[in-house]
Amino acid sequence: MSVVLFTRISKLGRVKTRLAKDTGDRVALIAHQYLLKRTLDILAAIKNLEYQIWVDTEAKIAEKDDPLMPYQEVLKIQQGESLGERMSHAAEYNLERGLTPLIIGSDCPNMDKTYIFQANNALDSGADLVLGPALDGGYVLIGMRTLHATLFDNISWGSDQVLRQTLNEAKNLGLTVHLLETLWDVDFRADLAKLAAMEFEDFPAELGGC
Repeated sequence: MSVVLFTRISKLGRVKTRLAKDTGDRVALIAHQYLLKRTLDILAAIKNLEYQIWVDTEAKIAEKDDPLMPYQEVLKIQQGESLGERMSHAAEYNLERGLTPLIIGSDCPNMDKTYIFQANNALDSGADLVLGPALDGGYVLIGMRTLHATLFDNISWGSDQVLRQTLNEAKNLGLTVHLLETLWDVDFRADLAKLAAMEFEDFPAELGGC
């Protein structure tokens, strides 16, 4: 198993743009960095886990408090024009090296090691494809034992049709699919209130009043 974390380098106005429409760019940046650090901490705490961090640009990390700063020398750059092309490339990269990829994002506060193990166990038990549905109609995790590039083609990325379209293509391919528990991403102001209600000890004060 290899967990492939897809994320963005912290830059004002370039991260969590949907949230920024509700809260402004500064709050969106703080939320991005907080969620990214939580995800990285979870991955780092899993013993013997192979994980990779794939970012959107080759730009140097400018913010000293960017959670990616300690990883700057080992970051991998996403390849492709669309999100689908970039995920397909990352999946292929891992499968060619004999690794089973589980691709996740950094915006899901309920993503934990149990969820990751459940995904891996599903593939080990014979599922061709594992998906972690998101409340917004997308998914928070995708994993596969063999590359099926068409799962990433003709998908309306960023819409509420992503999961449905992916499942339809999996059906066309005759794949056995395992669906995990549905989770939620932080994309809007209301999601920050839900996040605050979880009462994590390190929750930034700047997000509490949003």
